Amino acid sequence: MPSDVIGEEDDEDDIFETPEYSPKSEFSKPKKVEEAVTNCINARGKEMCKGFWNTKLTKDGSPIRTWVEDSRKVFIGTVIALRNLLAPEISRDKNFKKFEENFNTSKQTLFTNYSYTEKQLERTGEGMKWVSTKRKMIPEIDAIIVHPNPTNQSSAKETRGYWNLYTNAYYDELLLLYDEVFAQVNILIDSLNYFKQVLHYG
Repeated sequence: MPSDVIGEEDDEDDIFETPEYSPKSEFSKPKKVEEAVTNCINARGKEMCKGFWNTKLTKDGSPIRTWVEDSRKVFIGTVIALRNLLAPEISRDKNFKKFEENFNTSKQTLFTNYSYTEKQLERTGEGMKWVSTKRKMIPEIDAIIVHPNPTNQSSAKETRGYWNLYTNAYYDELLLLYDEVFAQVNILIDSLNYFKQVLHYG
């Protein structure tokens, strides 16, 4: 029998390892999970837009800048919160752990494809020069980025928002990966019978 198929013995072990929450307890795991799922649904039900600065002028002409949050990051954050809430249950679920291994690989590939390698100004034998720090990151929108100077390839140039296209592409694709995580978490929740009514006696 394949190793990823849970047999009767494994099912029995999982049953005994699964914690029980008393209906009289102040902490209700199913209730917390329900709230977290609702947060995910509400966040995903909105238009998925990048974050941006909204500038308005006061009566005297002074500008007021307000940050409009990135709805993609909001949804991703709610899914991460839900996944962390279910960490004990996930640790006992072989199917989810296998899914998460593939997810982590896809996420790392995505980061590699869209990440920016940081550069900083250092003194060398040839004078001051921009060199790589080898630190990789996904820059924030409108971050100042050091990149090769198109008019002088031996030097670098600083440009605000230079990496915006790649940053937005990264979060657009990351959003789809977390859609899959949310779906898998819901499959796990269904298997736990968290939202089904249970009769209690005594």
